[in-house]
Amino acid sequence: MRLSIVVPVLQERSTLGQLLDHLGGLTGVHEVIVVDGGSSDGTRELAEGRARLVESTRGRARQMNAGAAVAEGDVLLFLHADTRLPAEAAAAIEAALVEPEVVGGMFSKVVFTEHPLLTISDRLVDWVQRRRPMLLGDRAIFVRRESFRAIGGYRPLEIMEDPDLGDRLAQVGRLSILEARVSTSARRFLKEGVPRTLWLMFWLCVFYQLGLPTAWLAGYYRATR
Repeated sequence: MRLSIVVPVLQERSTLGQLLDHLGGLTGVHEVIVVDGGSSDGTRELAEGRARLVESTRGRARQMNAGAAVAEGDVLLFLHADTRLPAEAAAAIEAALVEPEVVGGMFSKVVFTEHPLLTISDRLVDWVQRRRPMLLGDRAIFVRRESFRAIGGYRPLEIMEDPDLGDRLAQVGRLSILEARVSTSARRFLKEGVPRTLWLMFWLCVFYQLGLPTAWLAGYYRATR
């Protein structure tokens, strides 16, 4: 297995250096691709020489597609700049993909900050995910490159692009939720308020499952932030 890690970034200088140090210490990683969406804070300069740098129009879905388009690996992993992988990440992915019907999946998650609501939320999401997987970007999504290309990659959605990808992947194979856990920053939750952000995320997922258009969901998200 050759693993290509794709990191979409925008104004992430404060976190990217630590991430690249972290990824440099992992085994089983073929390449790291940083896809910049127009940063002006020195993010691009920080990535140069330490990762494969790709420039793209702004938008996570577009940026991840741009990274996937140049990836050399047969497995893609889409990683947020403030998420850290477990040491056994590559081995865990390879073990899951031994089963030919598995086309992709994601990790379980723990947040850096010991906030009781976030801990409860993560455990509840883990329980739900093992019954009906719904891909979430902060849990480090991985996918076979051939399967990603077969479904046309990410659709250029403003929101919920990860669950949409998962729904389409589930039509061509099975998704695997790994026991191994990624660690993710709680900066967005702490900045905007933990209860409020969890409530917003909950209703976005409910409305998505009910089939509401993603354009409406994006409007709801902007109006309630």
